[in-house]
Amino acid sequence: AHLLQQEVQAMEGGDLADDLVHVVFGFSKDFCASGLRVGCLHSKNAALNKALDNISYFNSTPCPLQWSLSQLLSDRQWMQHYLQENKRRLLEAYTMLTSGLDAAGIPYTAAAAGMFLWLDMRAAFSGKTGSWADEEALWQRLAQQHRVVLTPGSACHAAEPGWFRLCYAWTQPDSLPVAVSRLAAAVQQTQR
Repeated sequence: AHLLQQEVQAMEGGDLADDLVHVVFGFSKDFCASGLRVGCLHSKNAALNKALDNISYFNSTPCPLQWSLSQLLSDRQWMQHYLQENKRRLLEAYTMLTSGLDAAGIPYTAAAAGMFLWLDMRAAFSGKTGSWADEEALWQRLAQQHRVVLTPGSACHAAEPGWFRLCYAWTQPDSLPVAVSRLAAAVQQTQR
């Protein structure tokens, strides 16, 4: 961290780094623990810290959870094992998911890292350019009829309708082929 600070400060405008560079960490994303809304922000920006201090009173993490997570982070041996195992499982799930999507002909944007896949479901718009309302209807149909829950692109600030975020980290790998078959059925249903 100290070396990074020196590099940033050496850049043009680097003297402003203390006020402009913030480090954000969250368990839900960094530990693939969807739904665990615990994180932290490290910033030297006094105004930002004061503003967050005022609202953190109403959004603080319960003390027992803070203690439990601090114990977890302090156990270097466990952390090393967890990170290696998590990486292995993510790769297994990603490979299973993408091979199924490839076989079903459902396009996606390949991920370089992380726990999400950007899924292109525009084919379910029956060859027409879909609207955000069409995306909403597709999202409802996927959830209600096909029992697949995705995050619609509109919730992720997608540039155009029909893209969905699929989280493959917090599910059993053997459920991924089932999800792909349901997605394929949803696309085929609209193309009839």
